[in-house]
Amino acid sequence: MTSSFSLLVHGGMHGAWCWERVIPHLRHRTIAINLPGRPGAGKQPPTLDGFAEAIVDAINDEPGEAVIVAHSLAGIVALAAAERAPRKIKKIVFVAAVVPPSGSCFWDMLPAPLRWFGRFLLSGDKTTIMPRWMARAVFCNDLSREDQDRLLDSLVPEPVQILDTELRYKIPENVGVSYVLTTRDRAIKPRMQHEYVNSLPKRTRHFTVDSGHSAWYSRPTDLAEIINAEIEDDGSSSTARFIWV
Repeated sequence: MTSSFSLLVHGGMHGAWCWERVIPHLRHRTIAINLPGRPGAGKQPPTLDGFAEAIVDAINDEPGEAVIVAHSLAGIVALAAAERAPRKIKKIVFVAAVVPPSGSCFWDMLPAPLRWFGRFLLSGDKTTIMPRWMARAVFCNDLSREDQDRLLDSLVPEPVQILDTELRYKIPENVGVSYVLTTRDRAIKPRMQHEYVNSLPKRTRHFTVDSGHSAWYSRPTDLAEIINAEIEDDGSSSTARFIWV
C-alpha cells in the first residue's frame, strides 16, 4: 500500500459529510476534516489562517505525504496550507475549486452583483449563508430531490473573513497539481474553471467529470477513481492531460 494518504477538504457552507459517498470507493488511507466553525472541528479560528492550520495539523498527525483534495472554496485553503507544509504535501487535487490569482481574495472572483448580494446577506455574527432557493439552483442541478434536500439541510453559515482575506501564494515546485473540472457546474461555471486551470503551473494534470458542482454526490465513483489514480501516480505519467469521465 502506498505511504501517501488523501485529505478531503470540503467547500464553503459544507462539511466533511459531503465526502460520504466517495470514501467507500477509495483504496487508501483517507481523512475528511471539518474546517473551523463546524461541529467536530478543531479549535483553530474561522479565518483563512485558521483553516490552513487545520489542514496542516491534520496532515502532520499522519505518516506519509498528503494528497489534498480541495473542493470549491477549499481551493484557497489548500493553497494557503501548501505554503506552510510543502514537504508534507505530495499533491493538490482541485475539484471545481476556486484558484484566485495571488494577491486577491474569493470576493474578487465574483461578478459585482454577486459581491453585493453576498454582503447583503451578512448576519450580525459576520457569517453568510446562501438562501435555500439559490443553493438549490447552483449546487443541486444534477441531484435527485431527496439528495437536494439532504444537502441543503446540511449547509451551515460561512465566516465572511475567509471570503475577503487576501491570499498571496506560490505553489511549491515539489507539490503536484491536478484540476477536476465539472462540466455542468452552476456555482463555478466551466468557463471560470478553465481560467483557473490556465493560471495553474504547466505541470497541472486535468480531469473532467460530467456533473454539477456537487460531484461528490452525483458522481462519487468517478470522482473516487480520479482520486485513486492521483494518489497512486508515481510521477511517470504525462504531466498535463484531459481525462473525461
